[in-house]
Amino acid sequence: MTLLAPRERRRRSRSLGLQAERVLAAILERADGTLLGPYETPQTDESTRPAGTFAAAEREHADGSSLFAHFGVGGRTVLAGRRVLDVGCGYGGRTVFYAEHCDAAEVHGVEPFEAMVERCRRFAAARGCANVHFEVARAEELPYPDESFDAVVSYDVLEHVDDPRVALREMGRVLRGGGSAWLVFPTYLSASAAHLDYVTRVPMLHRIFDPGTIVRVVNRRLEAEPDRFRVEPQPAPRVSALGHLTVPGLNGMSLAEARTFVAAAGLGIAREAIRPLFGPASSYPLGRPLSRLLGWVQRHRELPELLVGACAIHAVRPQ
Repeated sequence: MTLLAPRERRRRSRSLGLQAERVLAAILERADGTLLGPYETPQTDESTRPAGTFAAAEREHADGSSLFAHFGVGGRTVLAGRRVLDVGCGYGGRTVFYAEHCDAAEVHGVEPFEAMVERCRRFAAARGCANVHFEVARAEELPYPDESFDAVVSYDVLEHVDDPRVALREMGRVLRGGGSAWLVFPTYLSASAAHLDYVTRVPMLHRIFDPGTIVRVVNRRLEAEPDRFRVEPQPAPRVSALGHLTVPGLNGMSLAEARTFVAAAGLGIAREAIRPLFGPASSYPLGRPLSRLLGWVQRHRELPELLVGACAIHAVRPQ
């Protein structure tokens, strides 16, 4: 675990720094079996599935239009005839969707893990999708020449990369003049951004509890029921490249930082679309009335970042 003085830990983690493990364990226990309990997805145990099955990719493919829904546009409208790069392509489902349903001329997807890229390739081959290609690469080191794509898409990825400043510079580098980047990501300061769905959907835990406390309590649950959760124990929290102490797998980027990093990458923000924490179809208790309330607030002023669910930025590289 990163060794920091208590006050510095609270500042870096941007949480209240509560270290009450019994309290957190009780919260997770009480939430279990309710709408705030764990959310199992096909990705949960994807690595244990036979090579010829594609549950995670199929789920992504079925959700392929959701990235552009944030902006109120259709993928076919903005990707037709274009050479597209999908940064952080997951199991390839959305990448194949862009190739199949958005009339893109060619789509490339990158992931840093060879096993995932192999699954992407097999999924594309199983669907007979010939104009999609997958490469092993980090977002911070894209293996493409300057100005080689008309569009870059990235869905729920920027919060995970080691250094989003470098990743965004790389996206800007490979974009042609006039090209667009379509970026959707949660902000770490949001109540729902901890990415603990595999064990609980209780919001705000990372804004209340110390990251080390969260990891210890979560790992005890994972180790107690390995067949149920099918998730490896989480590593100790670390200070990210942005200087934030976070729960594992996240860099701690805020919306204000994202705006700054996009501009520093030489991209101009053409549009932002901020979704409140609760949407009309929210499964959270009181989700619908809270959705109406947050929608009213958003129409009159900028939402506090704690109440932001997803951030969507359409950025353009100048001609």
